[in-house]
Amino acid sequence: MDVPNYLILRSDAGPPVECQTLSHSDGAFGGLRRPPHALAQWTDSDAFPASAQCVLNAKSSLRELEGLSRVLMRSETRTDYDAAWILARARIGLVSILVRDARDFTTAAFIEDASFVLKQARRYFASQSLVLVQAHSESGLARARAVMEEVLQMRDVAPDVLYEKHAAENETLGVALLSMS
Repeated sequence: MDVPNYLILRSDAGPPVECQTLSHSDGAFGGLRRPPHALAQWTDSDAFPASAQCVLNAKSSLRELEGLSRVLMRSETRTDYDAAWILARARIGLVSILVRDARDFTTAAFIEDASFVLKQARRYFASQSLVLVQAHSESGLARARAVMEEVLQMRDVAPDVLYEKHAAENETLGVALLSMS
């Protein structure tokens, strides 16, 4: 089995999170499974999903994004992957992106995701950080919208719009709810 890339990242903040890249082979690492379809579209292709790319292209600094590293994540309490972290290159520099499926999106997950993506941005000197929540159904969209409204402290959060949230002294976090249907 050819395994060209293997990466483990450890986060000091929050509950332990296991992160590993996927190889381009069909081989498996012990105990690991292929990502669920919802995350596979972010990790199995060089391009980002078209619907997400349209949302990101609305901001000129995020046009022509190219994924450099893709890492699947799972929390200690899960048996499958529940998020993907992507280090991408944009026109103005690196971008740290975390993608989560709406069915796993809670306020606690957002806080953990924001902390993780910002920490990785600092580690890799990325100029931007994004948390993207993807919904594949109307019920998932409604549930994620309610959480997003609480997190952003605003009403009527629209899907497929990139919002900015002040994260720390000099850090801004981009947040979007993606309708992937």
